[in-house]
Parts: sequence; C-alpha cells; structure tokens
Amino acid sequence: MAPAPEIPSAPSPVHVAPLRCGNCGGSFQEGDASCPWCSAGIALEARGRSRVCAHCATRAPVGAGWCPSCGERLGEQALAPRAESAPCPACAGALREREVGAHRLTECAGCGGLWLAASVLDELCTAAERAGIAAGTSAFPGRAQAPHVERVVYRGCPACGELMNRRNHGGGSGVVVDVCRPHGVWLDTFELERVLGWVRAGGAERERQRRTERLRRVESRQPSTSPLPLEGPVRTDSLDLVEALFALLKRFR
Repeated sequence: MAPAPEIPSAPSPVHVAPLRCGNCGGSFQEGDASCPWCSAGIALEARGRSRVCAHCATRAPVGAGWCPSCGERLGEQALAPRAESAPCPACAGALREREVGAHRLTECAGCGGLWLAASVLDELCTAAERAGIAAGTSAFPGRAQAPHVERVVYRGCPACGELMNRRNHGGGSGVVVDVCRPHGVWLDTFELERVLGWVRAGGAERERQRRTERLRRVESRQPSTSPLPLEGPVRTDSLDLVEALFALLKRFR
C-alpha cells in the first residue's frame, strides 16, 4: 500500500513592522509624504524610497541594487548636504545633493522633489528619447495626461528666491513644473519619471510635429505683406481715395 502523500504545511506568517512617524508615532503607508495623523513630513528613507534610477528616474527602495522599473543597475549614490541654506520650495524641508549616474541632483530629503539645471533635464530627456526610438515607442505606450487640477501656488526659486513660472513641460506632457529661467527646474515627487516616460513614449516628437503643422497652417493663411502697386495715380480727393481703397481690397481677395 502506497504511503499517503504528505500535506504541505502552511507557510509561517511574515510579520512586517509597521512604519511609524518619528514625530507622533502614528502609522503611515510606504508612499506617504507626510504623516496622516500629525502632518509631519516623512523622510525618503523612512518611507522606504530613496534612490533614483539614472535611466528612468524611478524612485527605488533603500538598499536596492537594481531599478524595479527598468532593471538598470543603480550603483552607488553619494549624498552630501547642500551648501546653500535655501529650503525646499515645496515643503520647506532640507535640501541635499545626490549623485545619480553622471549627474549631481539636488533633492528634498522630505518630499523627494528634485531641483535640476535646465541643461541636465534636457540631457535626461534626450537620452530617454533615444531609448524610446531604440526600443520602439510601442514599448512605452504612455499618453500625455491633463495637468492635475490643484490650487495654484507659485514657489520661490531655491537659488535666487524669485517666484518661478509654472509650465506644462514640453507643451503636452501634462506635467506642470516650476521653472526659473536663469537657474533651473523644480519637479515634485514622481514628476521627473512621468516626464521621461512621456518622452520615451514619443510624446516630445509628437509635440514637435504638432507645432510644425500649426506653424505651417498659420503661414499658409497669412497674406503677403509686400506693398502692391496701384494702377494709375492716386488722387487725394475723397471719391478717388475710396476708389483706390476698393482697388487695394480687390488685390487682397
């Protein structure tokens, strides 16, 4: 008689310690930027999200060696305090420097916002567009979303303190960023990865094509501005002046 098959034992339950606010001790979820009980800001490390992928800008868990979104190796990311004492323009938290690949980014240790030079953002977008072309934009079926409707707040530039302009990045990404033309661009948490995702999906190229088409339509409708000669001399009496105007209007039809 064959022995009865063994019944697998139930797996032992895994107890995960809850995340606790250091200010009031209340529990919060991993993605919360502030405590739901006392509204105190929660540091990135306490939320379990610290590293930034140099390839797709996804926030990776503390201690992760590989990006959970694109699979790229994260490498070491040195942190250093920021020399300037200006606070985060979004939550007034402390700003610090983070090395991400070949770039040095300024980030808020609390809300996770990023402060980039415009040239750095352009480099990241160019690399993302090349990656999208290489893989085929169908591999990134992202679509532009309407900007999130929220109370409009103009923030001060971390470098000069002047109020920044709000701008829909790329004209069609749906990501409204804060821009100080002389100094840089502020992106709230997850906005950089949304921008790069839109670029990889072909959004920037589609926006360029739309602008070119709009310009072509405007130019095709614009009448010539070169002066047109009138037939015969134009006399200055009122009747002849009216006739001259009618002649000029006929030439524009």
